Amino acid sequence: AFVKQGKSAGEKTTQPMGKAEQVGTVDFTDKDAVYRQLTQAQADFAGLDYEMNRTVTADGKIWQVTGTSGQVNPWDIEEKGSSLKGSYSYHNHPEKSTWYSFSAADVRFFFESGEEYSSASDHLYEYTMRRTADTLDADPDKVYHEFDKIFQSDIYKLSDEGEIDIDLDGYHETMLRLSHKYGFLYQRRKKYGR
Repeated sequence: AFVKQGKSAGEKTTQPMGKAEQVGTVDFTDKDAVYRQLTQAQADFAGLDYEMNRTVTADGKIWQVTGTSGQVNPWDIEEKGSSLKGSYSYHNHPEKSTWYSFSAADVRFFFESGEEYSSASDHLYEYTMRRTADTLDADPDKVYHEFDKIFQSDIYKLSDEGEIDIDLDGYHETMLRLSHKYGFLYQRRKKYGR
């Protein structure tokens, strides 16, 4: 059976779906309460050497999914009856497997699932993706391959010219270009206190 791809710090392997567990409920119309769940998840998952995902779905359910050292696959949330469309999520990137921004797999998941807002962090940075009125309805696999294409051309060139540290800023620079092309908001900032 075909397994839909999940989120990843950059691994290209396929990973079985993690088991989604409902860990609470929240008033989805209260966006401050929704964001508090994601902020709490960031604190809860800090320092882990494997990925975890917390998603708040539009029906007000709070879900948690455990992943591996470099991936987490939240599609089981839909198997359990809640749509990912319009959801808000957070997942961590462990220090040993981060590229300091979202990966191609993260962006594919964002487009395929219909998430409204996706956030992630590692030990240095926090980053977010958000849909806007300008976000294109793009083929998730096309966006995934476009990520790799930009990284292997524009970003390699920047690195070769000494403009960026590709390990620290390669995925970030790719995301800046991808977000512009596909009309979603992307931000990365240093974690508080770093």
